[in-house]
Amino acid sequence: MDCDRFQKLISREIDGEIDDTDRESLRLHLTVCSDCRELHRSFGDIRDLHRNLAAALPPVTLLDDVMSVAPAATGTARGGWFKFAVSAAAALIMILGIQTGAYIASVYISPAREEQVRILDLDYLDPYAPDSFGELMLSAAEEVSDE
Repeated sequence: MDCDRFQKLISREIDGEIDDTDRESLRLHLTVCSDCRELHRSFGDIRDLHRNLAAALPPVTLLDDVMSVAPAATGTARGGWFKFAVSAAAALIMILGIQTGAYIASVYISPAREEQVRILDLDYLDPYAPDSFGELMLSAAEEVSDE
C-alpha cells in the first residue's frame, strides 16, 4: 500500500486542507489499513486536546510576587572599576583578534610569489590559466573598458 501518501493526506485532513476526492480516497484506505487508521485516530486525539486547552494566562499577582522575592537593585555590587576592566578586556581581545587575522591573511592569502609557484608547481601567476574561459572574459572586459 501507499501509506506514505495517505499519511500526508491524514495530516492535511486533520488540518482541514483536503479536497473531497482525496477525503474519499483516504476514507477507503482507512477501512483496510489499521496502521493509518491508528495514526488518524492519534492525530485526531491530539487535535481535540489542543482545541480543548484553556488559554494559559498568568495570575494577576505574578509581577508583584516576583518583585517581592527579587532583591532590590542597588547598583553598588560592582563599581566603575569593574565596568572599566570589562571594557578594557573586550578592547584588548578585539585588537588581538584583528592582529591575528591580519597575520593569518598575510601568510595564507597573500598574492602568489615565485616561491609559492615553485612549491606548488604552477605554470603561471595569473588568476586564470592561460587560454581559459576566465582569461578570455578578463581580456574582453578590459577591451570594453578601454573603449
